Amino acid sequence: MLQLFKNEKIQLYLFTPFLILTIVLFIHSRVYSLDFSLTLDPYMYSTWLFSYEYGFMQRGFIGEIFNQLNLNKNYNSIRSISFSIVLILYYLLYILILNILKKTNLSKKNIILYISCFFFCSFTLSEFILEAGRFDQIFQILTLLFLFILIKIKSYIISSLYILLIIPLITITHEAGIIIFLPLILSIYYLEYKKIIPIIVFLALSIISITLISHFGKINTLHLEKLISTYEEYRGYNEFAFRTTSLSLYENLLMNWHSLIERKTFIPIILSLIIIYPVIRLITISISKTSYLYYFIFTMSPLALSLIAYDYFRWISLFLFNFFILFTYLINKKLISNSQLRDNLIKYRKNIIIYCTLSLFLGPLGVINLYPHIHKVNSGGLSSKNLPIDTQKKLNFLN
Repeated sequence: MLQLFKNEKIQLYLFTPFLILTIVLFIHSRVYSLDFSLTLDPYMYSTWLFSYEYGFMQRGFIGEIFNQLNLNKNYNSIRSISFSIVLILYYLLYILILNILKKTNLSKKNIILYISCFFFCSFTLSEFILEAGRFDQIFQILTLLFLFILIKIKSYIISSLYILLIIPLITITHEAGIIIFLPLILSIYYLEYKKIIPIIVFLALSIISITLISHFGKINTLHLEKLISTYEEYRGYNEFAFRTTSLSLYENLLMNWHSLIERKTFIPIILSLIIIYPVIRLITISISKTSYLYYFIFTMSPLALSLIAYDYFRWISLFLFNFFILFTYLINKKLISNSQLRDNLIKYRKNIIIYCTLSLFLGPLGVINLYPHIHKVNSGGLSSKNLPIDTQKKLNFLN
């Protein structure tokens, strides 16, 4: 048995990821909740209940799969599936980061150290656990699979067909996924093949898909009330998750603006940007060719959603995910120097350890609150003050 644990592959591919996961779960379950129970946010759970049983609607595709396969949509079932998705996402990302670190010719001990540091960061594993049940994680897995196709299969046709397939799939699952992940995917695709015409086709398909889902997927009051009456007795049901589907783009913009100003969320947003700056700086100083830095602009697309949704720290976390995915692609394709990354990791070793250890204890970056596990830095979230009466009626705030 001891010989088994001494095996390098066992250590790197099984024992280390298990140990990292255990440490993160221990700190953020045992310390903050005093138990090891893993719960699903009611809002996240409720989005899995959307379906086409009373008519076509936005974000109803996953729920419709459950209906067609006659699968149970109770809280425990969705929770099990959601945390299985977290584990898949975590392990795929772990393999990707591990392979990149191995290219730097670091010692095994240092590889384990730096990969642990990466997953101790507030925007990685602890954030994945906090966001369990979010459809974003399905799209993150699809993005990682695209990267593996480019790296391992190296087929222009398969890569192109894959993008053509996932654009409508992402759109009918959650249209925001197109804005969050497609700019990253297309920037990597262009770096790989230097073909502009397929990019135009993909963008056109995306615009058409979002236009169609926005027009035909809009749900009326009768449809909404039928859904609510069907699931309101379910454990974990959240009415607000259902009612937000009836809001227009303008109402979302207005609601987000009120929430940003009246809750003073801009203060922790600025603080979070200061906190993540060292991570971004470490990556950018490892890129010698400034021309590649311009591609990182496309990783910022999640931040654009801050205009219409107050999940500000969710957008920042997704931006950092995109940022690292593009960086790992550049390293893997040898478009930037492995040695420069290695030199910076060694040079700033002490700072990295301190930063990531602090991040581990601070916990996930958050969704509407910054570092929700340790302190309510800001009240965050929705402010119903000064919202139009019609919007308040749609959200059932007047009852």
